[in-house]
Amino acid sequence: MPKIELDGTRLDEIWVRAIKLFPQNLEMRERYFAVERIRTEIADDAPRARVDVGTFTLRLLIEAPSLADMKILVSECTKQAMVAGDVLAALYVMDRFKIPEPSMNKAVFCAQEYAKKAKTYGDGTPLAISEAKIRQYWSKYRSVAHFWAASRLEESYPFVQQDQLFSRGHFQKFLEVSQDIYFFGCAFIPKRAKPQEPILKHGECWALPDEIQPKQLSSTKEPAHLMKYLQKYKAAKT
Repeated sequence: MPKIELDGTRLDEIWVRAIKLFPQNLEMRERYFAVERIRTEIADDAPRARVDVGTFTLRLLIEAPSLADMKILVSECTKQAMVAGDVLAALYVMDRFKIPEPSMNKAVFCAQEYAKKAKTYGDGTPLAISEAKIRQYWSKYRSVAHFWAASRLEESYPFVQQDQLFSRGHFQKFLEVSQDIYFFGCAFIPKRAKPQEPILKHGECWALPDEIQPKQLSSTKEPAHLMKYLQKYKAAKT
């Protein structure tokens, strides 16, 4: 995957969202970006007589799904990608709090336990509970799992208010946390993993620019729910 290019404008936020949702689908990334860019521009408080749109963007808008269909597609992608984020977030937290032998098996188990407890997504549809589904979503969204893990971690270890995660002034913090999780994933090798290789790989994930400084999780708040899930995991293996 290429390194993400950012230009310091508010369009960066839309572009990162497009990558998070459609990491493997160039056409949908570009269409989503085009639609959200224009929606942002016409929603400005300052009235405009016109919005300049190039022929390439205009073509993307014409070929894009309807807003209703786009909303459904984004919702489905979000549900699956959140699961990948939960898996990576669990590994990241296990490592940060020195929980013995963090592993993919444990992280998947914790994602399953969370799904059993939460039961449904915000729209009322059931969460993915099976190990096969969780691993499928991990594989599909591993290249952007560091972004989703940052979003999911923010719920337990807030660095900004959740509804401001992509707002001006807070986006930089989100990128910094994502960068730290990315560095962690590219260096972390589970003890019993076969083959012995990091859970994320440089060149296969969407990387942020080098100038984005990583922001490590710094908290003494123990992950009570995660530790509770892991106690059940140990009991199941004895």
